[in-house]
Amino acid sequence: MIRLRPWWAVTLLLVSAPDAVLAAGEVLTLEEALTLALTNNPTVQNAGISVDKAGDQVEATEARRFPSLNLRVRELRNFTEESFEYEQGVLGTVDGQPVPPENRKIETKDDFTTHVSVEAKQPIVGLYKIGLDIDRLKTYEDRTRQDLRAKRQEIAKDVKEQYYEILETQSALESTQESIAFYQSLAKVVGDKVRQKTALEYELLDTEAKLAKAEYDALKQRNTLLSEKERLNELIGRDIYTPFMVTAKLSEDETVPDPEKARALAMEQRPDVKDARLRLRQAEYELDLRRAEYLPDLDLLASYNRSANTSFIPDESFYVGLVARWEFFGWGRRSDEVSKARRSIS
Repeated sequence: MIRLRPWWAVTLLLVSAPDAVLAAGEVLTLEEALTLALTNNPTVQNAGISVDKAGDQVEATEARRFPSLNLRVRELRNFTEESFEYEQGVLGTVDGQPVPPENRKIETKDDFTTHVSVEAKQPIVGLYKIGLDIDRLKTYEDRTRQDLRAKRQEIAKDVKEQYYEILETQSALESTQESIAFYQSLAKVVGDKVRQKTALEYELLDTEAKLAKAEYDALKQRNTLLSEKERLNELIGRDIYTPFMVTAKLSEDETVPDPEKARALAMEQRPDVKDARLRLRQAEYELDLRRAEYLPDLDLLASYNRSANTSFIPDESFYVGLVARWEFFGWGRRSDEVSKARRSIS
């Protein structure tokens, strides 16, 4: 008499991982997976965007070296009547003649007044501060590149680990499936012997228990394989349910590097080591910028002004000159900023 399998074994056989992911798809090599990950992975893409943003910031700061051009137009209407009286000679004399030559009265016109002003300003001392700021931002841009390198290396490591885990699980599943086929055949043979009274019933029960155990292991391995493939699909930046197969034919360089050369190369090229040096350099530029705040601002200024419908000021004026600004007392603010920047270095 052949006994039925336990109910829990039958239930486990009804549960299976989604066929969409475990189904045979295109063979995905490790090199292809790495290429897709370094191109489509969101973490790598975000790090690349940070590099581009840092480059844009450098270019925007470099543009501050050029003269700034400003145009201002004002259209004004005077709602109050105003008049100005100038007595004869109140403004002095020119060639012995009084200015004005007689009493004059000037009144506002009941109309709109237009004022146009065009100004060009070129920094002089500020060029030094802008240069320091550009060096600081370029250092930050280099730091974002090192962060991108670190992200690419981290993603490549995760992809390789996940790929090898899939290979390991896939190999274990194939071995388990062979065991299932073996126990299925053995159960059939033992069952025939039990019916022929040449084998005991406990031998059949033991075979069926081993078969159920192998089927349960296969179920767990399928679910594990499903999760691992979803994880790899996520790492390479595509739909997690994309079916694919992996291959054990890996083209890896089996050359073992010299330990001393490898250590020296790591100290020279590791992103975190380079980032530490760049952080120090950036802090030094920040200190120089804070010290430069003690310098006055000196700009070359050219201005052209024109007014319409007014008699109180000249209709047109143009001048070129130097404009200096200096905050000679800052209540200790600049010294505190310099102290803060110096502590970042130490």
